[in-house]
Amino acid sequence: MEWMLDLHSAFAAFALIVLTLGGLYSGIVAPLGNYVFKMRFFREGYAHKSRFLTICLSIVMGVGIPTAFLVYYAVDGGFHDPDPKAFFRYVWRFCDYWRSYQNFRVDGLLFCYIYFFLCFGLVLNSAFGIFSRWKPLPEPETEPASERHLFLIVAHNSSDKLRETVLAIFNHVAPHQVFVADNGSSSEEIKATDEMCFQLSLDYYASRGLEFSSQINVSHIQYGNKTLAQFHAVHSLHSRYHEGKSPIDIITILDDDVLVPKNWPSKSIEAQFDDPSKIVLGYPLCAENNSATLMATLQDCEYLSGNVGRYVQSMLGTQLFASGAIATWRLDQLKEVLSRHCTIFNGEDLEMGYLVHKLSGRDGAKLGTEHPTRIGYVRDCVVPTIVPYCAFHWYDVLPNPIKKKLRPTPCKCEEHSFLNQRLRSWDPAGHMFLVKWIKVLFSPGGRSYSPKWFVRVICMWKIISALRELSQIVGIFVSFGQLRTLESFKSLMVFYADSIVISWSVIVFYSLFQSHSCGRLGMSWRPDIIVWYPILYEIPYTLIIRTITCLYTIFYYLIVQRFPDDVRTQLEKDGEKSKEILTSQLKEFSIADLERAHLKRSSSEELLIANK
Repeated sequence: MEWMLDLHSAFAAFALIVLTLGGLYSGIVAPLGNYVFKMRFFREGYAHKSRFLTICLSIVMGVGIPTAFLVYYAVDGGFHDPDPKAFFRYVWRFCDYWRSYQNFRVDGLLFCYIYFFLCFGLVLNSAFGIFSRWKPLPEPETEPASERHLFLIVAHNSSDKLRETVLAIFNHVAPHQVFVADNGSSSEEIKATDEMCFQLSLDYYASRGLEFSSQINVSHIQYGNKTLAQFHAVHSLHSRYHEGKSPIDIITILDDDVLVPKNWPSKSIEAQFDDPSKIVLGYPLCAENNSATLMATLQDCEYLSGNVGRYVQSMLGTQLFASGAIATWRLDQLKEVLSRHCTIFNGEDLEMGYLVHKLSGRDGAKLGTEHPTRIGYVRDCVVPTIVPYCAFHWYDVLPNPIKKKLRPTPCKCEEHSFLNQRLRSWDPAGHMFLVKWIKVLFSPGGRSYSPKWFVRVICMWKIISALRELSQIVGIFVSFGQLRTLESFKSLMVFYADSIVISWSVIVFYSLFQSHSCGRLGMSWRPDIIVWYPILYEIPYTLIIRTITCLYTIFYYLIVQRFPDDVRTQLEKDGEKSKEILTSQLKEFSIADLERAHLKRSSSEELLIANK
């Protein structure tokens, strides 16, 4: 028990120092350097702007903590003591309150559980920030990507978003190297998507003074499923490639809200596939709208922190999965993975990563390669995507049948909320895939292949994390169930409160290293965001949303909603679906379209000349 008392008091003192200095620096020093003295160090190289709210909170915390101790010290008559060290002994007595106030006690098992993961997270995440040595981002490339590269955009009722996505891709490829796979959209959206892609193809050539020669590939299926849309498009591309009708054998799949950056390093990306073991590449992500709201800024920090972890995973062998927002695949292996995909929406990228690692090192026919496989990482570009603007909408809590009946007025942000995205989509996958991570852990093949062993370590950590969240729920109920007196209740509340404060300081500390790592990309975190990111985002997310998600997953996805059949099985069972998915339905120009095209092309050329 003695070591527990020493460790707790040391962590409490650490928290006071980190939060006080962090508040003073982020609330006073950094704003003065940025807005008053306009020093370059405080103005350049940051991913997002400072927030007035977090700066004010930092001032209150940085000044408030020492002021509160001085007031308590004065009330207790401490200033009558001439010894200058007396104040610091007073503060230490507060940090060591388990010894100072004997009525405060907590269960030893609960203490070990919380502080073990605190220490582990402090060491691991700090090391990640130190060892991820990003290189500065390259200048934008002037040469287009090669003819073997195609961008596959999955769309669903999103003609309003597609335009910006396609225009960003046009910085690197011609229209025939873009494929829009539309799924489950309304008839109005189908028409709008066709017309928009048609017009963008015309404008591409008109703006460059070239003769019209190709169009964006567009296909539509009635089934509203991202994986089926991808498989439908990839099946068509795969057939054309092996029939000698197309040179495309590298596919970048992306969502309709992802903007390919101008400094997209197409040469280095394609060069990575010279390594036969790499069948897919993941990308660092950031929030395009990171300064729109405080919620968006906090999510941007989460993305940048995740990039640091993915960098280290790649450095040690392989990633667990490539983000579903954007990833670049070999054509043959992508088709094999999609054919085995269970078409689940929540965690469809986790399913693809699971299939890659489960089949790695096994019979070559499984993934169409004789080499053990791994997931690479692109380190010289960061891809922006749109994140939710709002933390939650009032109608998020409504069940879907009631929501459809009431038809509440949607938020002006026109996006899903953070709560809806995480609670109903992303986070359930962590527990849904628990059994699948166990399968990867014991999957055959790759016995002498180090990346396969490393991914087993990652899967083990995923399993431990899922079990930890389950045990956290049990531990909270047990700790409250054992309460017998009001004093024991107060003791438990004080322990939980200072555990949160200590967790806050630990996250602030290792976020400094992660911010420094991202600074090589010109994407450091603002000091005020570093200080308030843990308590405004990560800790509530872990304690509240992740806990609710855990229960939601257990009672819904693991009992009511099971994993569907994979694509191959679905097509075998459903002849109508098989016919639609396996039949190419690319939108082709008609004679009337071509006549209209020449008219629109002429107007585009006139506009271009007028602008010049």
